[in-house]
Amino acid sequence: MFGGFVIRGRPITSLVDPVYAGYALRSLAVRTQMVARGQGAIHANIGQNDLATVFVAVPSIDEQRAIARALLNADESIAAQQALIEKMVDIRTAVSGEILSGRARLAGYEGDWTLTRLDRAFSILPSASNPRADLVDGGDIGYV
Repeated sequence: MFGGFVIRGRPITSLVDPVYAGYALRSLAVRTQMVARGQGAIHANIGQNDLATVFVAVPSIDEQRAIARALLNADESIAAQQALIEKMVDIRTAVSGEILSGRARLAGYEGDWTLTRLDRAFSILPSASNPRADLVDGGDIGYV
């Protein structure tokens, strides 16, 4: 949602945990209500009066804190997994650069590589004469 002006909110009661509120206000149930109340063609815009009519589920403060902890733990786990994936992609990129250039070899393989022009390894056809629909895996036409 887009707000033409800054709309600030703060708890007016100790019955709302701020971390829980952050997750609850980004939930699908709340976002759906906001979008339904939004106005505008390019950016949906919601004003204070419409925002005030949105309903948010508020369990007990203890349950809010438990939910917030669980979601924070999930976010931390996701972030750790994303960092690991990024590291593995970097390693794969470096290794593939070494292996695909012939500078490094897989265990058990030796001998010289040859350089071959693409037109000696593939039939290269203009796209107009070979629409993608005709390219079938395992067919007679090799393509890049």
